[in-house]
Amino acid sequence: YVDQQDANAHDILLCINTGEKQSTPKAKDFDDEMGKPKGTRFAFYNDEFFFKTQAEMAATFSDVPEALDNTNAIVDKVEVLKLKQDILLPHYAIPEGFTDQDEYLTHLTYQGAVQRYLNGDGGVDSL
Repeated sequence: YVDQQDANAHDILLCINTGEKQSTPKAKDFDDEMGKPKGTRFAFYNDEFFFKTQAEMAATFSDVPEALDNTNAIVDKVEVLKLKQDILLPHYAIPEGFTDQDEYLTHLTYQGAVQRYLNGDGGVDSL
């Protein structure tokens, strides 16, 4: 969940997903020595599973500052894509005789159609 105040709404969603009531005891309320009695439900252990700010993360990991450095290194490697605008096709080498990837892909499409449909089964006579 995004905000800490959404923890209860998330707990309700977990109950809906698992078919339990929010009044059912949470498994987390029992320690390992007591065991987990039947009739308990899944729940997160606290309300800290939200997206924290950079300052909150720095405070949380003040004893392990390299954890933030590692996270920032991963963020720097993420490529932002505009999925509604960019066409995401792999880059591949094209054989000689083709001018670009679109022309080669069109060729492969027609070649595949011929192999699939022109096998004498009466499906397609020509392309």
